[in-house]
Amino acid sequence: MTDTETTSATATKKSHFGSRAHRISQLDLLVDRINKVSKVFAGTTVANILDEASVAVTDAKVEAATLPEDWRPSGRQVVRKAKVELAVGNKVEIKAKKQEGYKDLLTAAEMSDLAIISIVGKKARCSTSTGSAVVIPLSQLTVAKAA
Repeated sequence: MTDTETTSATATKKSHFGSRAHRISQLDLLVDRINKVSKVFAGTTVANILDEASVAVTDAKVEAATLPEDWRPSGRQVVRKAKVELAVGNKVEIKAKKQEGYKDLLTAAEMSDLAIISIVGKKARCSTSTGSAVVIPLSQLTVAKAA
């Protein structure tokens, strides 16, 4: 990596996205690198893939030029599953994927008929139908299905 590239990489880290001109110059550098590598693999499938990448980056450069100077991405969009709140007193059961680990400790009936006694951190103390208690990570529990 040259001094210019090092300085450029450091500047990118500091500003994260930098100015529009900086973003476009980074895309130019990327196109140049792709083209250099493509020449090494001339006439192969790799060269074809690199040519397609070069076209895609060139298109991105054109799109980047149309963005306003003060544009910033809105942030990472994370889609999460809805979490079910487990609380003291809830009837729970051990998730099907995790039941194998509890076969020696609990019967099948006990695994599907637990009640949360207390929650400490990420673990729940549960009572079984026979009256014994067991500590299970919350991530391995799910709300019991209605009978």
